[in-house]
Amino acid sequence: GIMSNGVCNSFEACGADDQDAEDQPSEEVVIVAGGCFTDWVDLVDAVRDRPYYERDFVICPNAKLIATAPVVIEDSDYITIKCGTDEEPSKNCEISGGFSHFQITGSSSGVQLARLKMIGSTGSSIMALGSAGSTLNLVDCEWSMNQGASAILVHHDKTLSNATGTLDVMSTLGSNSTAMSVDVTRCLFEENELTFGAIANVGGTLSVDKTMFSNNAGNGGDIVVTRKGTCTLRGSCFDSSASVKPGVIFIENGSQMTDNTNNFGVGITAGGSDGGTCTGVFQEAEDADCLGSASCSGNCIEFLATACSVDLSLVANITIKDTPSTVTKGEAVVPVRVHGISERPGSSNIVPIVVATVITAFAVFGLVGIIFKRHKSKKPSTANIEDVDESPGRFACCKRKKKDQGMLEAINPDEELFDDDDDDDV
Repeated sequence: GIMSNGVCNSFEACGADDQDAEDQPSEEVVIVAGGCFTDWVDLVDAVRDRPYYERDFVICPNAKLIATAPVVIEDSDYITIKCGTDEEPSKNCEISGGFSHFQITGSSSGVQLARLKMIGSTGSSIMALGSAGSTLNLVDCEWSMNQGASAILVHHDKTLSNATGTLDVMSTLGSNSTAMSVDVTRCLFEENELTFGAIANVGGTLSVDKTMFSNNAGNGGDIVVTRKGTCTLRGSCFDSSASVKPGVIFIENGSQMTDNTNNFGVGITAGGSDGGTCTGVFQEAEDADCLGSASCSGNCIEFLATACSVDLSLVANITIKDTPSTVTKGEAVVPVRVHGISERPGSSNIVPIVVATVITAFAVFGLVGIIFKRHKSKKPSTANIEDVDESPGRFACCKRKKKDQGMLEAINPDEELFDDDDDDDV
């Protein structure tokens, strides 16, 4: 044979040991109870490592998730994260803590977050950092007690996703690049204390519809639009919000308010800097620098609606609870606001009831007084009886008789006490 240095290894059998195959690592699959998530880390991992066909992620109703790292949706279309299913929806999913809850980056269209309550973020709860053409829909969501720069930040700079500590939106206003589009529908922003504004739109396209802003505080206002961004606002309400700059909605010079329809405001404090106050939409004047200086100039456009359509829209699907001034939808009690008056749950209609009662009492007592006075005027007095002429004379008896008859007829006019024959005899 052929002499050669080396080692010859024979082929192994084609059928590998089944046990060896089982020992090989495989892709990890996150299993959640009932097909929904109760743990924040599981949700973050599932969205990041999802198969291309997996698009819907459901958080279990009543789940309370503690946010650590944010859920990142990058270059992915039609991803939906919601509380409960569409067949059995819920609004009792709570996400709390963390620098940011959700980040949308790259080219991501049709992303939707629905029926989520987000609280306690220290940077920005939603960082919409996608490129121009990307879209995000926020439906039936709530933001409360967030303390960062904003609840929602719309910006073109993807590197902001790496921000930690304090998020300074003012330092990011140097570019006019176009950002993504964000739609906010039937949402609530309540009791957020923010350094910039509840919604900060830096160069993006923002649409807000049927949304309530209540008791928020920020430097710029509830909505701040800068760097040639646009904003449409329809059927939304602003209650007791406060800002340093004028306007509960601040539109920087070069940006536009493209629609302002049926919006309502009450109890707003806006405008601590020079340039006066404005409790509606403030359009910054050309060459002004309201955000960067103490002085400010521009035009104020007040809201025209006299009632909050967010409350009134519930009339089609309500049940009365406790008092007519409150209506319920599901478990939430909604105060009805009309003409700048907010009737909080527990208030009553005692004033109109008292007024109506007093008016009715006056009417009844007045009627009784009229009847009593007319009856009294018909009743003869004792003086008339005692003043009868007692002097003797031919007609003395006749005078007394006529006086007595008149007195008795006044008391009982229906009873005839004297016959006509008596007069004839006289």
